[in-house]
Order: sequence, then structure tokens, then C-alpha cells
Amino acid sequence: MNKLLYVKGDFMVAEYIAGIKAAWEVAKTLKDATDAIDDAHLKLQMAELLSALADAKIEAAENAEVISQLKQKIERKDSVRFEKGLYFRELDNQVKDGPFCQKCYDAEGLFMRTHEGKAFIDARQEWGIAQICRKCGSVHG
Repeated sequence: MNKLLYVKGDFMVAEYIAGIKAAWEVAKTLKDATDAIDDAHLKLQMAELLSALADAKIEAAENAEVISQLKQKIERKDSVRFEKGLYFRELDNQVKDGPFCQKCYDAEGLFMRTHEGKAFIDARQEWGIAQICRKCGSVHG
């Protein structure tokens, strides 16, 4: 269902940008046609139209970038699984990647790999084998 929304959203953004480009081309053609006319008011209106269309073009490009970034965040969240206090990513080929530190991902959105080692496990109040984050030092086990 999410992929259907992405496709529909991509189509809407592409349609929006195509419409602005078409309006830009029409405005440029009209500007060329009005350059021969000596009406200062008409030339001013054409300049304002071109400026507004240029702003709309820039805004459309910025919006497309924001939409792309948001789609990547959604796709990333869809591929993340939380198991036994650690995060794992499901790759395209159904392979599980990880484990990643829960604290680093929750706080900063970082996929920090953990390594297995001997550590004091607070939950059990004893030493044992656990997953340890090299960045924040969190012990998961």
C-alpha cells in the first residue's frame, strides 16, 4: 500500500513540475512576443509573471527533494525491526542486517553496529556475553 502511495505521490510531483515548466515556456514565448511592444505596463507584468514562475520552479524542486527524503525515511523505517533490545534491518534480498544499537538509533537515527563481548548486564545483575555499542557504550543482553 505504501508503494502505491509513493507512485501516486511521484506522479503528482512530476505533474506539478511539468505544469510549471509548461507555464514557464508559455511565459517566455509571450515575453518574446511582447518585447516588440512598447507598453511598459505589459512588460512589467510579464517580468512579474516570469519571476513568479521562477520562484514556483525553485519551490517545486525543493518540495521534490523534501518528498524524496521523507520517502527514504519511511522506507527505512519499514525495513527496521526491533528484536530482543536491538535493531535489525531487512535488506532487499530478505537478509537480516545488524544488530544495531537501540540507544543510538532511537536518539540519533544512527545505525551503529554492536559487537559481542563480555560485559556487566544490568538487567541480570551479572557478567555475561552481550552486544556492546562502540559509540555510546550501551550494553544489550
